Amino acid sequence: MEFHDLAGFKEPASKLIEAIRSATGIYYEPTAIRRKAKAEADASIILTNAEIQKNDLLRRAVERVAKTEMKRQENIDSIVSIAANHEVKESSEANPENDWINYFFEESKDVSDQSLQEIWGKILAEEVATPGKISRRTLSLLKRISKVEAEIFSRFCNLCWVDGSDYFIPTEGVSNKIIATADLTFDDCQELNISGLIYTTQNIGVSVKDGSEISYFDARIIVSLPLQANKPETIGFPAIHDVFTIPSLVLTRSGSELYRIIKLTPNYDILPEIITSIGFLGTFLSLKLPDK
Repeated sequence: MEFHDLAGFKEPASKLIEAIRSATGIYYEPTAIRRKAKAEADASIILTNAEIQKNDLLRRAVERVAKTEMKRQENIDSIVSIAANHEVKESSEANPENDWINYFFEESKDVSDQSLQEIWGKILAEEVATPGKISRRTLSLLKRISKVEAEIFSRFCNLCWVDGSDYFIPTEGVSNKIIATADLTFDDCQELNISGLIYTTQNIGVSVKDGSEISYFDARIIVSLPLQANKPETIGFPAIHDVFTIPSLVLTRSGSELYRIIKLTPNYDILPEIITSIGFLGTFLSLKLPDK
């Protein structure tokens, strides 16, 4: 599989090629990144044609394994090509671990859906550029996610607010209305919980400080806690000193890692209703929308 443009092949794609070569011993040529096929079925190399013909069952098994390995190689090559063409925003001098690269290929080799390959390709590119962004646990989780689940997760992430390392959807009073704007249901959220992408347990929330700034894509929400917010009897979810907890659906660590990879689309129209709802909890939020 060839890249769209390999002229002047430079960083970070050359770093990607070297990382794969170091981990696997396989060299992807810049002009046509190809991995030399190495089927796991060593029997197909050992057995002669005559021996295969004598055992029809063995012949079919060898053919099945060979086809499986060829398909896996096609999947890996496609993902590597996507990674090489992905533009990363930052890169470090550090190199990814060989074990991580090998684990990545093992987990992604059976991914044939193009939309899922796009996610895997971006993950590979980002991890090679800045090692440590994506954990092995997230790779294992992603391996089990279907195309439909990935689409549900993407729609969920389109609604997420960000406070530092926390990614969440406020739930107090308007959760059903909010998720409905992304064509999501409570059952969808439960599926994401089962998949290990979000927490849906009651009393889960995100704590924010007085004066802190929460972001929703390019919009900014400023938190302001009035004096009465320190009086538990006056609000439904009290602040403790200068901290206020927003009841939320929160992304897990793996969900947060994937949030930073997938392509998202904001819906600024939902912000006023969310902010009004949170205001009933004893805090004030001021909204600054991005310039159009």
